[in-house]
Amino acid sequence: MDVIANEGIYPGSIAANDVTNDKTLLIKGESEANAVIKVYDGLSLLGTTTADESGNWSYSTSTLAHGTHSFSATATDAAGNTSVLADATGYVVTVDLQPPASPSINALIDDAGSVVGDVLNGGRTDDIRPRLKGTAEQGSTVTITNAAGEVLGTAVADAVTFISSLTLTAVLPAGANTLYATATDIAGNTGSKSTAFVVTVDLTAPGTPVIAGVVDDVGPVVGALINNSSTNDTMPTFSGTAEAGSTVLPYYGATLLGTALVSGTTGTGSWSFTPDQGKALSQGAHSITVKAIDVAGNTGAASSPWLITVDTTAPTRPAIGNIVDDVPTATGTITSGSTTNDVRPTISGTGITGEVGGMVTIHDGATVLGTTKVQSDGSWSFTPATDMTSGAAHDHGDDL
Repeated sequence: MDVIANEGIYPGSIAANDVTNDKTLLIKGESEANAVIKVYDGLSLLGTTTADESGNWSYSTSTLAHGTHSFSATATDAAGNTSVLADATGYVVTVDLQPPASPSINALIDDAGSVVGDVLNGGRTDDIRPRLKGTAEQGSTVTITNAAGEVLGTAVADAVTFISSLTLTAVLPAGANTLYATATDIAGNTGSKSTAFVVTVDLTAPGTPVIAGVVDDVGPVVGALINNSSTNDTMPTFSGTAEAGSTVLPYYGATLLGTALVSGTTGTGSWSFTPDQGKALSQGAHSITVKAIDVAGNTGAASSPWLITVDTTAPTRPAIGNIVDDVPTATGTITSGSTTNDVRPTISGTGITGEVGGMVTIHDGATVLGTTKVQSDGSWSFTPATDMTSGAAHDHGDDL
């Protein structure tokens, strides 16, 4: 006996104990020539047909109900003898008219670029041929289509899911992509499509971020630092702007110092970053740059460098080399222990190496007279902004 499906996505012969979604089947067999064939479903007579002169016969069923059917047949010759056909005893076929439940796409698996892992519905990716995972009826064939109905990939669901086995065979274009999943069971029934899964393929790198400022919060001198300046803060705070929602990656050379999330969801956002103890800047000159990586995993170009010199070594003690009186009638160098009529003499010194831009503080005893900056040759010079007390002895000192 041969049971044949004429409809559905799996037409043709149906193996014993197999399933079909064709509810009107063609049953064929062989017997004695011109015998009368009775076809049964279990104990129920479905109908009769007559074998041809070669003994071949066929019978088309009426509409069969959903469920299991056991087909058999008998042959009666012209003399009235009836026998059960040996190859037509209990040929079991299941008619399955119930479509599978709608499958679900749970996540897209991004394997490309620097940001990998699960991407949820509404997310972004730079993987143009990702994998998908979700759930569907066991053994069903899952088909992924786009909004236009084009097939992007298929896979057979395992025990409960098609996790990691469904890799798209078509490339997703840049921009928003709407994906659907349908499940077709082994009988050929196709269920309704899943809820839409929307993913945006983003292949555009974020813009170049900006380092807008650096702040020193280690005393005695604190506050904003200009580019190419010195600090004694080994963990200063860097801040700036970058694409909203991206992640900023600060580098010293090729060394990644950490990460910082950029505020906002659209346009340009702000970021701030302070190295932790394990990434504290060492003594010496540093060129700091930042890159931005967006949520899809695209990395942009590095920013312009911010030059900073970490100097945690105390300077050598400065020395007063000269005090000059420029008020007549006696002008010139004032020696230690002498007197002067200049209430604002010029005090100067030299020999401070490696501290260009450092500040020298001038004292009169315990009173601070003011500060002055070390010049490129290591010299410094200071003239009080206010008159020193007349008639009093003054003990001048300085420090850096």
